Parts: sequence; structure tokens; C-alpha cells
Amino acid sequence: MADAVISLRGVNHFLGQGSLRTQILFDLHADIWPGEIVMVMGPSGSGKTTMLTLMGALRRVLNGSVRVLGQELRGATDSIITSVRQRIGFTFQHHHLLESLTARQNVQMALASAGLGLSEMRSRSEAILDQVGLGGKFEARPSKLSGGQRQRVAVARALVRKPELLLADEPTSALDSQTGREVVDMLGLLARQQGCAVVIVTHDNRVLDMADRLMYLEDGRLNSFAAVTSAHAAHLLTAFRPLQQSGQIGTVLSRLTDAELVDMMRTLGAESEQFLNALDLGTPQEAFGVFHEATRAVLDRLGRMVGATAVNLWIGGDPPRTLAGRDQPPVTPPEAVTLCLASGLPQRAPASISIPLANREYELFAAAELTGTNLDPAAENIVRDFARPLGMLAQVMNKLEMHG
Repeated sequence: MADAVISLRGVNHFLGQGSLRTQILFDLHADIWPGEIVMVMGPSGSGKTTMLTLMGALRRVLNGSVRVLGQELRGATDSIITSVRQRIGFTFQHHHLLESLTARQNVQMALASAGLGLSEMRSRSEAILDQVGLGGKFEARPSKLSGGQRQRVAVARALVRKPELLLADEPTSALDSQTGREVVDMLGLLARQQGCAVVIVTHDNRVLDMADRLMYLEDGRLNSFAAVTSAHAAHLLTAFRPLQQSGQIGTVLSRLTDAELVDMMRTLGAESEQFLNALDLGTPQEAFGVFHEATRAVLDRLGRMVGATAVNLWIGGDPPRTLAGRDQPPVTPPEAVTLCLASGLPQRAPASISIPLANREYELFAAAELTGTNLDPAAENIVRDFARPLGMLAQVMNKLEMHG
């Protein structure tokens, strides 16, 4: 077997000095192999970026062993650190492109220390830009590119030197669903073509099916596969869906230790019981009734909190319709609600506040409307705390109503 591209042994890391010294990473042990795509997940502040910067020789190793591309980084000289970095490609949440340079020039910068002639640097930069779908954008400056196109330039810059290791920190966080998926698909494809290992820090469960392996970091500690899927995807069944679609469930399970398999089966069993309990709601009509009454109760409480005389939950359509309400019919024409959803404006009139609601795909598709002459000045902020859960309830009721 080839040597691991990254090998972590007993890695601990601290920030601060003296009484302010805080431990960030705890006893990390992991190996990442050539050609492998590994996704690292976990809550904000769990140490993911710190671990990634240690792997990329961007931060000094304080404790334990970090071997990258066969080189021990703990205690390494500046020249060794520099030589390791030159064999690694980096792409980050923010693309860090220079606005004064064209797309080609931004990519070409990565070749400045590669010992190539200007014509060779130019041709290699244009070739990789063409591979990422920007063949007609060589001379475009970042301000003239979309967010997805800028991220593609950043990926091209990371891969133009044909690195042996690619490290990506939240590459999809600033992108919409489709563009984010395209960028990660392209990143994985090019990385496999070049034969390098890829480590991606992400919160985006839409791209989990691309991973050969999942790593989950929580409170600075690496946890098992079951903890990965349960904590990140909210439910193990949710995490299994993309794996099933790509035929990878068996492959992923084969990599689990016996203890991890037992842990995963306990989680899967518990979630299966919850799923059966949900099915016991009965027909779609009966389930709709449960969600409808619960939502009415929430809207009633919300109206009392902000001093509204009427609260309605609208869902888009032609025409828009009321899913749930309190006290009286809506007093605003449906057309106004449609305009509010389209523009994203939170307030139409002094006596009426309408907050756009997003579905699971974060598309605006509904609105919560509060009407009253004595609304609390903080009503808008209070309602915003309810926006996401109300959006999810509206989506569930909409689906149940369609299948009822």
C-alpha cells in the first residue's frame, strides 16, 4: 500500500498563552490516502479549519505528529515548510482573487515559482480554466464573474500546479445549491484526474455522496461514522439517501470498524422507530390535521407575543392561499403577498408585517403575515426567529395537502 498523504498521530493544538491558553484539538489520529476524497464536518468552532491549516503547513504543529507528503511538519524548518506548501493546492470559502488581474492572471500567479517560462505559464493557466468551464473568460476580471465562476477560478488556481494534495475550506458556502454542487463535482473530477488526495471541510450535506470517507470533528475530537451522519445530516437516513443513489452504501459500511458498525446500527434502529411512529399518523389528511392544528397554535401564540389582531401563513401559488390563520380572514390582497415574496421586502404597511419564509431548499415560497394597529416595535425581529421553522411546517403541509 502507498504511504499516507497525511498522517496525524496524537495531535493536540492550543491557542493563546498563559491563563488564556485554550485547547482546540484533542489527540487526533487519522490517515488520508492518495486519490482519496475525504469530507470533514462538524459544528462551527469544532476545530475543522485549525486541523486543515495544520495539514496544509499553514500553522505550526505544537504537539503530536503531522506527516504530510512524507515530511514531518513538527519542528520542520522554514524551507521544508515552504517546499511542502508548494506541493499542496488550497481553495477557501472566500476565493481571494485579485480584482486588478484577469482570471488567467489570477491562475497564472500560482505558477510564479514553478520555474516555467511565461508562454508555458499562460498555456497551462488557460488549459485549466478551460477544464473548469471558463474557456471564454480568460481576460475577465473577478468583478465581471458570477460567484460560481469566481470559485471556479479559485479551483483552477489550486489545481494548475498539479498538487499531490488539495485542501478546500467551505468551497460551497457562498454558492447556491446547483452551483455549489457543480463546483464540488468539478473539483473532485479534476483531483481524481490528477491523482491527488482531497480534504474538504464542509457544512453542505448536498455533496456528501462525493466522499470516499466522512470525518466528523466535534469539540476538537474526531468521532465515528455514525456520529458524522447523525450530527451533520440531522438523521442517518438523510445521509444514506445520496449514498444509496450513487450505490455507495455497501462501500461506506465496509470501511467501518466493528464498534462503528454497532454504533451506526443503534442509531439506524432508533431512527427507524421514529419513522414508524411518524407513519402511525395515518393518512395524509390525518397528518395534515396534526400539523395544521400545531401550526395554528404556534401562530396564535406568536400573535399574542407581538400584539397582532390577525396572523396568517400564506403559501405562494396562483392565486396564493392561506394554510393556517388566527381570528380573521387576511385583510391584504393576495397580490401584495406575491409581491412581497418576490421582492423580499419584510414590511408593506405600518399595520402589516410580512416575513418571507424559505423551504428546505432555501427558496422563498411562503409568507407569515401579521396585522394589527398596535404591533410591538420588535415584532419583525421576533417573527424572524420563527421564519425557518414556519417555512418547514408550511412545506410539510403543502406536500401533505397535495398527496391528500
